[in-house]
Amino acid sequence: MSAKIAGLFLVAFSSVSCGFFFAARYGSRLRQWEGFLRLIELIACRISGYASPLSEIYRDFGDRELENCGFIDELRQSDLGEALKNCAGLDRRGEGYSIMLAFAAQLGRGGVDEQLAHCRYYGEKIQVAVESMRKKKPQTTRLCFSVCGAVGLTVDLLLL
Repeated sequence: MSAKIAGLFLVAFSSVSCGFFFAARYGSRLRQWEGFLRLIELIACRISGYASPLSEIYRDFGDRELENCGFIDELRQSDLGEALKNCAGLDRRGEGYSIMLAFAAQLGRGGVDEQLAHCRYYGEKIQVAVESMRKKKPQTTRLCFSVCGAVGLTVDLLLL
């Protein structure tokens, strides 16, 4: 009987742990897109103020979440579009990824004013996506815990 109770606790603990895992993944995705927003802002700032080449901007950029997923290393070895396509740890779901690909496709073309307008336009689009994710974060976190907890409870009830 004690082994059965231990098993029930193990199932419950595992399901709650899955809820934490999925909630943390959503938070990680949000921080990745906040990092991309900071990258666009840095590009705009460095192009307008210093006329810095993109390779120098990429070398100077740092973001913990994008570093953890391997994007920064990819970015420093290639251009933005290639880094987006080659980074295995990057979240490719949602509209943010396609927005960044479109941003990367036109980056470096045209004069300073055109590049600044390009950065503003895509920065605003990423900002909207980030704000949407921020608004959904509490709901998504609760959903992850609720669904995983319900699955664990159902399995526990079936095992009784």
